[in-house]
Amino acid sequence: WVDNEDTVDSFGVGFRWQQSSKLELGADYVMSLSEGDTDFRSDNAAPIIEAFPDLESKLHSFKLYADYEWRKDTQVKISYLYEKYDEDDWSIDDVTYDTIPEVLLLGEPNPSYEDHVVGVSIKTVF
Repeated sequence: WVDNEDTVDSFGVGFRWQQSSKLELGADYVMSLSEGDTDFRSDNAAPIIEAFPDLESKLHSFKLYADYEWRKDTQVKISYLYEKYDEDDWSIDDVTYDTIPEVLLLGEPNPSYEDHVVGVSIKTVF
């Protein structure tokens, strides 16, 4: 038998501030932590099967934005997004295409990343 238990804890907060009739400022922050636990059970005393290591992931996301009413029918939005994702996955960490002899693996990299994104958009109402 296999027992899987996943735990995810998430937290988010955001605010908007109408600085003037034409300018709105805002910020958002999200944090999410997860852990996956896989255990094995057997109805027989032997063989003893060890549990897999835990899977863990962490996400931090932070966004700043400004909406400006350039004209009555046109808004300009400027935003900045920072996001960091870390994953510890024993099944792919440090595993390359030739880690196990006689077995061809995909050499899939760990999907951890850290990104900064700046955006500018224009919205027009017809």
